[in-house]
Amino acid sequence: MNSKAAPAFVVVDSRCRIRYSSEGAQGDTDLDRIIINRAKLQPDVEVFVRGLTAAEGDEAASPLRFSVLDDFRILRVARVTGCEGTMFILSIEEDRNRSGLMRAARRHELTRRETEVLGLILDGSSAGEIAKALAISEHTVQGYFK
Repeated sequence: MNSKAAPAFVVVDSRCRIRYSSEGAQGDTDLDRIIINRAKLQPDVEVFVRGLTAAEGDEAASPLRFSVLDDFRILRVARVTGCEGTMFILSIEEDRNRSGLMRAARRHELTRRETEVLGLILDGSSAGEIAKALAISEHTVQGYFK
């Protein structure tokens, strides 16, 4: 078989240069979606990491969704500071909240819209952000909160 194993995680420096990539399980292409030719970050991921470089503090970033990932995967970023400066460890993980959401939606027979609203709530979106994302009124979103 000729297929290469995809990296399970990538370490980048504060200038978004890939310093290390681990070898993941064969057929795992999740990180290949955020890096180009195993040498450069996708532009939207690079912009995000550069924003973390400018931010103060050592707290880890919240998991994020990017358009290059499916609905059940998130990008987790951990900031590590050491003798070589600040580095970021990027990994793709299963979004357990999203998986649980889909099971709950089926079990409780939620509508597509109720499932969308609940997903945005789990992502930490405010009522105003949900209203804007779904092109509905904030009053309607408040109804879903009940």
